[in-house]
Amino acid sequence: MLKYAIIISELDPAGLNIKEKLLATNRFKSVAGSFDGHEIFSFGSARLYTIKCDTVFAERIDEKIDADRFIFATRHEAAAGIPTLSAHAPGNFGRADFGGGDRKLCPAPALLLKKAAKALDRHKPAGFTVTMEATHHGPYIEKPAMFVEIGSNEECWRSDAAGCALAAAVTELICENSEAEAFVPAAAIGGPHYCAAFNRYMHGPDFAFGHICPKYNAGELDETMILQMADKTVPRAELFFIDWKGLGSESRGGIIGIIEKLGFEYRRA
Repeated sequence: MLKYAIIISELDPAGLNIKEKLLATNRFKSVAGSFDGHEIFSFGSARLYTIKCDTVFAERIDEKIDADRFIFATRHEAAAGIPTLSAHAPGNFGRADFGGGDRKLCPAPALLLKKAAKALDRHKPAGFTVTMEATHHGPYIEKPAMFVEIGSNEECWRSDAAGCALAAAVTELICENSEAEAFVPAAAIGGPHYCAAFNRYMHGPDFAFGHICPKYNAGELDETMILQMADKTVPRAELFFIDWKGLGSESRGGIIGIIEKLGFEYRRA
């Protein structure tokens, strides 16, 4: 049985909103001991932890918490302020400006991300959109990890409806406790940060993406990073999808050459 760790930051209003809604279900019960000065709560094979630092800086928290999958429940901030529920894997294709390590990706649980996209879509409140985001920011850990987020401004972070939606989605993820569904694990390259060309695949039956590299990070993709995208998708990515219109032709040609050299298939998205 998979063990889940749900991680909330005491500094994050959206995370605290989600925590409040999870505890309001009366499923999570306090357990003996504490972590980072906060109570630990347990439900089934999942434990809910609150940490003092921002989640993006919770480096190697997997060395302190025994779990198979890490779910960081957090805020997402964007200048546009569009009400959004989102999910993504952590990692940095280039410099680590917000936690993690330079050019280091975390293991990305492809099926869990796929299930999150579907669950968020089922539970989204009126006025909210659901999207995958490209891989970005820390922390760096060596167990499969993902972020589920409420965006994109303070009003959204504190929304009871959004908090309930995230709590319901997280509860579904930890209750299913199986990654045995048939799907093809993949990685994806190109397009904007919000993955319009790839979202539909996450809602379909056939493919699940782990790492997604947006156009603005395509210049970081050499052999090492493309191989890391495949190896750090869990299970290992079998092929790459490319947002054909969301990648310049020169950049696209170089990336396709590396993908083929490494022995992977690619498909247009």
